[in-house]
Formats: sequence, C-alpha cells, structure tokens
Amino acid sequence: MTIKENIEKLKQYQQMMENDSISWRKRILSVIEDANKCAEKIIDSILRISNVEVAADYILKGDRSGFIPVISSFESEVVGSALLDIRNLLGKYWTWLRSNNAQQERWFREIFDKEWPSLANPGKLNTGIEKKSEEQIQQAHSMKVLEEFNVKAAAILFEQEIREVVIETFGGLGVAGFSASILTSILPTTIEDLMALGLCSAGGFYGVWKLPQRRLEVKNKVQRTANSFARQLEEAMQEDLEQAMRDAEHQVDLISKPYEHAAELKANHLNGLLVEIKHVERKLQLLQFKVQNFRAS
Repeated sequence: MTIKENIEKLKQYQQMMENDSISWRKRILSVIEDANKCAEKIIDSILRISNVEVAADYILKGDRSGFIPVISSFESEVVGSALLDIRNLLGKYWTWLRSNNAQQERWFREIFDKEWPSLANPGKLNTGIEKKSEEQIQQAHSMKVLEEFNVKAAAILFEQEIREVVIETFGGLGVAGFSASILTSILPTTIEDLMALGLCSAGGFYGVWKLPQRRLEVKNKVQRTANSFARQLEEAMQEDLEQAMRDAEHQVDLISKPYEHAAELKANHLNGLLVEIKHVERKLQLLQFKVQNFRAS
C-alpha cells in the first residue's frame, strides 16, 4: 500500500508538468508572433505607392533573381533570428523536462531507500535520466520540426509574393505613370499620391487602388504560415512532454520493482504463515473438542 501511494504521487507530478509546460509553449508562440509583426512592418515598408526605389528595382529586373536588401533582412533578421530564439527556448525546455524528471527520480529513490534501507542499492540501480545525450536532444520532436523549417524557402516565397504585388501595382503605369510615381515620393500625402498617379495613368490607377487589399492578402499568407508553424511546434512540444512523462513512469517502475518484489515475497510468506496458523487453530479446536468429550465421559 505504501509503494502504491508513493507511485500515485507520480500522477500529481505529471499534472504539474502539464500545467507548467503551457508557459513554455506561450513563450515560443510569443517569438513567432513577434516575427510575424516584423514581417508585417516589412510588408508595409515595401508595399506603398511612394516606394519608387523598390518598384523600379522589380520592374527593371523583371523575373531575375536577387533579393532587395529589405527582403534579405527578412531572411536573416526576422526568420533567422526568430528560429535562433526558438532553438534556445527549446533547448531550455528539454533541459527543464530532463532536470525535473531527474529530480523526481531522486525523490522516489530517497523515499523507498528511507522506507526500506535494507533493499537500497544505488550502485546497482542506475537508470540514467540525467544521461540524456545531446544527440537525444536533437531527436526531440520539437527540434525536428524546427530543423525541417526551411529559412531560404520561406524567404523566397515571401519575395515572390512581394514581387507579384509590386509588378501588379506598378507594372501597368507605363512611362508616364511611373514618372508620376516618382513625383509621389516627394508629395506629402497619400491623396496627392493617388491624384498624381491618376492624372498620369488611368490604367495604372486600378493597380494602385488594389494595393491595400493585396498588401493585406500578403500579410494574411504570412500569418497563416506562422500559425501553421506555431501549431506544429505546439504539437511537437506536447509529444516531447508526453515522452518525458513516459520516461518518468518507466524510471519509477524500475526503482519500485525491487521493493514491490520484496513486498510481494513478504506478503506471500505471511499468507503462508496465516494458512499454517489456521491449520493449527483447527487442530487445537479438534483437540479441545476431544478433551471436552473425554471429561464428559
């Protein structure tokens, strides 16, 4: 009963770990959300009608490759920086899981060793939660999800979305319209920008008019990508937690087995003695009955 009561405390530990793991997932989600906000700022800075430099760069280059500096910063400073922060957090998350399991293992050992010191044998029972290697950390589900995220591919897709909107917006302006777009870079208000573009190119005005909508569409695509990545990481972190809890159960099972076995042997021995005692009691009752009969006769 004592062994079972102690093992029951493992469920309390697992529930505590489940609750505390939520804060770790929130920290990861916060990093992803911050990166998404940075991406939105880049989109706003590029996709505006007064951004003649970017428009000229894309229109003159056409489909030729080569990121503009702002989009290059998206790859290195936004996505790359976010993934580095996430990697550091996941490393700490794994350390948190491992150290708590190790502490729980030590606690169970101390409890059982104190209760039954004659069975204590720390040298023989070396389960090794604390010996999880760096290679095993890399095998964590969350780390695999992180490794599978392709920064270069994300930057290319982001750049393609930007290029498409820029060409769609400014490509129809023509020479006169593009000249007007240069004027917008020195005009003080968006209304004046639209007036200049409208006077110089009625056809290009439609593309400019759609710019806010197209800008929002790009933001939504980035948001969906961020949400998908966040969801995959959350699920992977949950899998890591569940694996750690299975490891804890396994270690506690290894620790408690010798004590359970000893308790079962002792219980079986006591049960055998009880059977013998009952057998002796029946013999005594029979003898008492015979003695009473003998006296009566």
